[in-house]
Formats: sequence, C-alpha cells, structure tokens
Amino acid sequence: MFGSALRRTARVDPGYVSLSCLFRQLRLPIWHHIRQHTTTIQGTEAGPKGKIVTDVDLKESAPAEKSSPTTKKTTSTARKRRRRRRGKALSTEEAKTSSASKENHGSVNIPKPKGQRQLVRRLESEVKTPKALPAQQAEGSSNKTAKESAIQKHVKNAKEGKRKDEVQIVHAAALNIQPVEVAQRPVPTLSYGLERVLFNPGVYHLQDPRSRVYNFDPYLQTIMPVAEFDFNALNQYVTSSKDESLQKIAEKEGKKYVGSTSSMTGVLAHFHFLLSQWRAINTSTLSQGFPDKLRSFTQIQRCPSAIFLRKKSECYAIDADKEFASANILSMLGKSMEKLLTLSTEDYERYRKSNKGAVSEDERNTPEAFHYSTMGDFLLRSQLDAHDARLPGTGMFDLKTRAIVSIRMDVENYEKGKNYEIQSRHGEWESFEREYFDMIRSAFLKYSLQVRMGRMDGIFVAFHNTERIFGFQYISLPEMDSTLHGQWETSLGDQEFKLSLELLNKCLDRASQKFPDQSLRIHFETRDTRTPFMYIFAEPVTEEQVQDIQSTNQESIADFERRVLGLHTHENGNDLSPADEASASREWADLQAKVAQEVENDEMTPENAKAGRDVDAGTVDGSTVDGRSTPEACKHERLASETEISKQRLVGAIENRQNLIDHSPLNADSVSHEVDFKTTIVPSASTEESEKQFGKEPDNKTDTVSESCGVTRAQETDGANITKIQETLLSTRKHGSKGRKGQEVPEEAEDSETSGDTGFLDNIGKEQASVIPEGSDGSLLAMTLTIRNKINGKYVLRPLDLEADDKWSLEYSIAEVPTASRAWSLYGACQARRKSKMDSANDNNEDDVATNYYLRKMRELSEKGRKWRKVQDSIDAQNEKVILGQSTANDAFRRSHLEA
Repeated sequence: MFGSALRRTARVDPGYVSLSCLFRQLRLPIWHHIRQHTTTIQGTEAGPKGKIVTDVDLKESAPAEKSSPTTKKTTSTARKRRRRRRGKALSTEEAKTSSASKENHGSVNIPKPKGQRQLVRRLESEVKTPKALPAQQAEGSSNKTAKESAIQKHVKNAKEGKRKDEVQIVHAAALNIQPVEVAQRPVPTLSYGLERVLFNPGVYHLQDPRSRVYNFDPYLQTIMPVAEFDFNALNQYVTSSKDESLQKIAEKEGKKYVGSTSSMTGVLAHFHFLLSQWRAINTSTLSQGFPDKLRSFTQIQRCPSAIFLRKKSECYAIDADKEFASANILSMLGKSMEKLLTLSTEDYERYRKSNKGAVSEDERNTPEAFHYSTMGDFLLRSQLDAHDARLPGTGMFDLKTRAIVSIRMDVENYEKGKNYEIQSRHGEWESFEREYFDMIRSAFLKYSLQVRMGRMDGIFVAFHNTERIFGFQYISLPEMDSTLHGQWETSLGDQEFKLSLELLNKCLDRASQKFPDQSLRIHFETRDTRTPFMYIFAEPVTEEQVQDIQSTNQESIADFERRVLGLHTHENGNDLSPADEASASREWADLQAKVAQEVENDEMTPENAKAGRDVDAGTVDGSTVDGRSTPEACKHERLASETEISKQRLVGAIENRQNLIDHSPLNADSVSHEVDFKTTIVPSASTEESEKQFGKEPDNKTDTVSESCGVTRAQETDGANITKIQETLLSTRKHGSKGRKGQEVPEEAEDSETSGDTGFLDNIGKEQASVIPEGSDGSLLAMTLTIRNKINGKYVLRPLDLEADDKWSLEYSIAEVPTASRAWSLYGACQARRKSKMDSANDNNEDDVATNYYLRKMRELSEKGRKWRKVQDSIDAQNEKVILGQSTANDAFRRSHLEA
C-alpha cells in the first residue's frame, strides 16, 4: 500500500524518493510518519508538493498549520489518544535511531528547527547537498570566542577519551603504605639519659643558664673536633643505585622504582607545594614577641629539584642529582655526633684518631639498619638512627644535628661564626626560638617526609655551634604537621604523602614509557604563579653523563676532605550527574587554559626577557607573608580580615625595603636597627663519594646548609651573569656536566601580580635559535601537572582541618608540552633558575661582607658570644659541676651532717 504510494509520489517529485530513502537508511519508523502526516501530493493547500511532516517534528515544532485537511477532520481528543499510544515507543525508537545515524552517517546531521516548513527545507537541502553541512558548522563555530571553543573541544575530547592528558582522579583512602619485614641489626638507643627529652615537650638546656646545673653529663657539652675524629672508621654509605640488597627486595616484591629518603624528599616537597597550593607556614607555636613575620618557605626549598632515574636490570633506582653539591663541616659532624648521642663515653672515644685500630673491621663493615616500605610501584628505604620502645608506633626516631644560624648562613667560613651562642629560649637572636623558626621554614618539610617514609615517630634535635652543644629537643610528627599543615592531627599530612607518591609514580611511568630502558635526568618544579602547577622535565642520559654530573665538584670536595678531615677516598664501584560532569569538565578546561598561559609566560623568548626579572626578584624570598607570589594573593585565602590584609601588605612593603637595603652599597651602619632580618637556608650537601665515608643517608642527620638574608647576595643577578648561566647550561648539555575540611575555591580568584617568570633571562633571545643543544637528538619529555582538590565531594583550594574519616579525592591532569623547541626553552629556564639560586646560595665571597648587613650582624653576634662564653667559663671554673641526678661532695657532706 505504502510502496505504491511512494511510487506514485516519485512520478511527481523525485526529491521525495531521495527523502524516503534517507529515512529508510536511518531506519526511522516511516509507517508512523506517513500514516498520519502525509500531505496531498497534487499541489493542495497543504503546501509545496511532495513534502512530509513527521510525528516527532510535530512534537518539537510550532503548532501545525490549520490549513491541513487531515488536521481539520480529526478531533483533538482522538489526536491526543493516538499521541499517547505512540509516545513511549517513538521516544525509545528516536534514541536508537539518533545513535545509529551518528555512526552510519556522520557527515549528515539532522537538525530540529522550529516550524514544519523550516524542517522540510533543511531536510531537502541536506539530502541534495550533504557537503554543505561542514561549511555551515564551521561558519557557526567561527562566531564563538577562542576560549569557548577551547573549552568545548576539551570537553568533547575528554568524553571521547582522545587526549592523553585527560583528567584522572585518585582517592587517598584507596592508597596504603605497606611495611616490608627484613631482618635488621639492633637499632641503638640514646645514651647519657637523653631519653628524658623524648617525653618532655620543649627544649632541654644542657646546662641551666640560671642555676648552672647540668641536666646531662658535661662530656656532651664539648664536641670532638672533626680533625680528631676518625671518619675512615665509619662504614660506607651506599646509594640506591648501588644497593644490591635494595634491588633484590624490589625484585622479590615486584616493584619498579627504588629510592631512599635522601633522594626523594626534595622532589616530594614540590608535590606538597602543589597539593597545598603554596600553603603558608603556621608559626602559632612561637611567642607573640618573636618579630620575624615571614610565612613562606625558604628560597632553596622552592628551588627546582632534580633526580636521576637510573635503569637497572630489574628496576629503576632513584639517586639525588648532586650537580651543585659541595663538602662542608656540617655533613661530617652529623655522623660523628650521632655516635656521640648513642654510645657511651668509652665506646665513643674509640673513634678518636689517636685510638686508631680500636674499631674492628667487622664493626666498620656492619650494614646500617633500614625500614623498607612499599606503595604503588615504589620500594622506599629509610635509615634508622635510634629507637625507644616507649614511643608510639614503631618507636623509631631520627637524629638531627642543627647548627646555629651564624654557621648555616656561611658554612664555608664557619670558623668566623662558630662563637655565636644560644643564651635563652625566646628572642629574635641567640635563642632556641630563632632556630625553631628557621627549621619551620627550611627543614620541617624535609624532616616530616623522612619520618613518614621511615614510619618513625619524630626527630631528636641537638643544637650546636660545631664546638659546643647548647640543648636538645624532641619534635614529634604531629608538632611538625601543625607548622606545615596547620593541624596537629596527622590525617592531612598522611594523605598528602600518599597522594604525592601516587602522582610521582604516574610521572615516572610517563617518562619511562616515553624512553623505555634508559636512564633519565628528571627535574621537578612547582611554580608559584596565578594558577600553581608543576613542571616535569625528563631527559635521557647515559651512565657516562650521569657520572660527569655527579662528580662536578669532586676535586674540591676531595681536597676539603683531605685538608680538614684527613679522609681517604675509597673507589667503589566519585559518580557525578551528566550536568555535574559537564560543569567539572568545563572548569578543568578553564584551569588548563590558565596553565597553558602560564607556560607561555615561562617560555624563554626575547619578549619575555625584556618584560622583567625572575619572580623572586620582586619580593623577599620570592613570596610574601602568606607564602604566595604577592600580597594580592591574600585574596585567595579569604581567611583574613581587611585589617589583617593591610598588615600583611605593610609587612610586604617592609620586606621590599629590606630587599633594597641588603643590596645597597651604602654603609651598613646607616641602616636602622628596626629593619627585620630574614633567614634563608641554603643547601651544601656532600657528594656521593663523600657520603660513602659516613654510611648515612645524606641530608638526613644534619642540615648541611648555609644561610643568608631573605634576598641572597647574588639573587639580583645582572644580565651579564644570567647570560653566563645560560651559556654554561648550553655547554653542559653539549659536552656533559659535572572547621572546614578545605578552603573553598574562590568564585573568581583574582590573579596575582606576578606572572610565571616573565623575563627571567635578560639576554635569552640570542640563545633562542640554539635551544636544543648540538649533538643532541632533541629527546626531551616536558610535562605540566595540574590538580584540583576535592574534600567530601566538594572542590576546595586546599584541605584544611582534615579528619581521619574525611574523603580526599584528587583530580589531576598530566599534559605534554607539544613542541620540542618550546620544551627545551622551558627546560633551559628551569635549569637556569636552579643554577642561579644554587650559585647565589654557595657564593660566600668575603668582599660581600661589607655590604651585607645580615652577615655583619652574624659576625658581631659571634664576637659578642665569644666574650660572653669567656665570662661563663670563668664562673664555672670557680664552682663545682652539678649534674642532675648525681651526688656531689656537698650532698655527701649534707647527708653525713644529718645522720650525725
């Protein structure tokens, strides 16, 4: 019946046949479309010849025209009944045909305009000229803004799963760290009754300054000089890449990556910066009278971190990059003082050079004790220093020897600052409070990561000036968390640590998949920009290149060891609704667009080179009191009142003034005494060859660092020096080198004033053409990592006041930098930032002392301490030494007198 009707219609209008064929191909229910809504063919009042209107179109279009004869004869009641009978079946069939049409006829898209006649015209034009549709779509899309197009493209690609950098999600609750039980040697305990410090918060003076009573044996007060300690009697330190036992355990456990606390904490610190969105430190534990208002991490903490991922037979070993390492006395004292704190006086004296041979060969070669843990593809190794079964958990804790500020800020010239004395608990200088504040800014993040990696309870700190110990303090993990995460409960820090390891695992996977079975040099850097994100650069290297980089400063280190220490070098070989999903995808696209803009700002171009200097040049330590780029970033916090923000801006202005003063050639005597002094910790870790002399995890027992004022002497590097840095980098590449659960996301977070390192290198335009080094095949993987925090299903800027039962989910995206030239430009800028900060940290030119007020202040305090100590020693010489808990001659006389 209907076939004959179609044939009759075809004689009148061939276009009708094409249209019917189209419906047949799309498997549409032609029965329903023709039976009720076919108009007359012979040119009746219904409209143009041979046109049909479907049932679906009637439902979505304007009301049908009253001129249709069929419509006039049919009552509205009958019409409604028929529509109700067919409604459900049609809607189901339409959904099926819609998906089928997209698969089989992607080039033909059937729109649904309003009005029957408009629909008919569109169908005819599409059937007769199907190639016109893409042009129409292109014309329509051209009216959209670039931002909307980018967002829609990202949403579409994310849904289709076409992009490698699509958003992933990881839940902290699903991640677990598992211990690996391995037979170990006994872990030593504290000696001289020092265990009392473990169970009493706060600082223990070795000698009470008021009563002059010793809390512990006076033998501890004087440190054995490093020149008299036999460091050759210590067993050798073994890096992850040379630890065969570690690699065997990894093979047994089926793990892909092995690493130690010394090689991984620097990288994990940058994941803390990213996940916390540069949370400021919390100094509420300090006294109200402490004047230093800085709330940011030190410059060296924020410096890019680098590792070597060295390919072994069954796994990859993670070694720290020691390109800028240097030898210093603090790393030596760390090991010798550990022996002092855990051995009796008689046993410790065996390590004096005059008693050579007192330490047997078997004792010297006894391996250290380690804790092994696994998570994901990682096997983690942590050296164990001391143990007390009465402490919570495993009872393990770490030993740290903390040199006073005058030593740390100029470690190469430590002798000129070694007379600095700690005289009180509180105060801006010469106090335990100053040392504690500096540890918050420079060391607590590293310490807390080491404690978590080793499943320990806390750290035992000994404060000293290389000649004398002033006191001791035990700092538990919850106390460190209170300064870093703003809460004593460790849930936030624990979950952040697991999420950081998971993200690091994903980054290393991408790098090892890009360059399989190759050793890699990988840089990590979290940028403190408008939208914080992380750079990851992975460059393939040979073992020869690794050795060249690791031994960059080997000659100067060996000379220091021979001259100062007398060491002999040993050769060694959640479900969302569709609407929520679309919204989240749109927000992610917007976030990634901001990151892309920051990457463009970071790229080393002549335009950016002229725009300004490094982000750190504008503020003290590159950050303000709230730890972000500028005071404007306080608006991200939404925690401070307008009055507090005004105060913070005032402090920022004072810091900028101090920045100018520190670099002014004016006489330092003219500087007002009211100027605040800022402290920056600068590392000076010993190299791999030096570490082997200690048998210790480097950077683990002592702060092998030097300190300077908030803006270091060479921070404001001129254009010529920057050019020299870049030339060195290019040469290096060519030839090889030596109440709420989270802070809510602001509705419209205002950008900070500082862009991503715009114009970091003044003269980089000349080197732009030779970004990729000569002789290199250009192999480099450059990636950006962007994250979003979600607590209990709600997006937040950063987690706050997290409890054990709160759900922390992390959305992240890893995107590759698309072009090789751009990747090498960004990589060069990252390396230049690292070199600039490391070089300025290690620049201890005596010529700068005259213009460096901070250094002069330290020298003055050291001289003052020398005079003060002379007076104290004369007082002690006139009195009998009184040790807490031990009987004296006066006590014996008093007892005999009472008995009589």
